[in-house]
Amino acid sequence: MSVDGLSEIEIGGIRLPRTDWEVTPASMQGLVETLLPTLAQQQEQLGHFTEEVEAMGDGMSDLEERVRQSSQNSSLPHLAKALARGSVSSRRGGKTTRRSIGS
Repeated sequence: MSVDGLSEIEIGGIRLPRTDWEVTPASMQGLVETLLPTLAQQQEQLGHFTEEVEAMGDGMSDLEERVRQSSQNSSLPHLAKALARGSVSSRRGGKTTRRSIGS
C-alpha cells in the first residue's frame, strides 16, 4: 500500500478515499493485505503464460504454412520428381545416402 496525499490511499493499484480504508474493519484490511501479493504473483504468471501462448501461435502458423506446401509451391522436390531423376535420398543410421534407382 502506498499513501498519496492525505485524502486518498492506493491499495493494489486502486485509489480510494483514506476515510473509507480507515473505517474498513481490521479483519478485512488484513485479508486485503494478505491477498495482494498473491494477486500480483498471479498477474505475473498470467503475463508469462500469455507470452508462451503467443509463441505457440507463431509456431502453429509456421506449421500450418508447411502443411499447405506442395511440390508446386515449395522449393523442396516432390518424391515423384526424385524418382523420375532416378535417385532417392534416404537416412540410415544418421547418414544421408543417395542411390540410383534400378542399380
